[in-house]
Amino acid sequence: MNIVKYMRPGDTGPALVVQIKNKSDQQPVDLTGATVVFGCSYIDGTGVATDVISEPAVATNAEEGIITWQWRDGDLPLAGLYQCFFRVTFSGGSVETYPTHGFIDLQVSSL
Repeated sequence: MNIVKYMRPGDTGPALVVQIKNKSDQQPVDLTGATVVFGCSYIDGTGVATDVISEPAVATNAEEGIITWQWRDGDLPLAGLYQCFFRVTFSGGSVETYPTHGFIDLQVSSL
């Protein structure tokens, strides 16, 4: 999963919608009974990451592995690079982070 999104400070849409897939066969990950947390960090000009979001996300179609994060007022206050991910805790207790390599890069441009 290599997603790059472009937004502006203060934007609350469009929502971030991703489909989580197995690395091995690219089939959707069944999220039925799982909990999902959306994490997002702001990367400053020196490369230092500051966590800005760690909140529950919504599995909008659990069987198809589709997760939605609806941006809220204040989520993206600064222009710059944000690196985001989804952490899934499955009903059996195992935890996996998606994307499995890298991040979902979000570039927020100044107004």
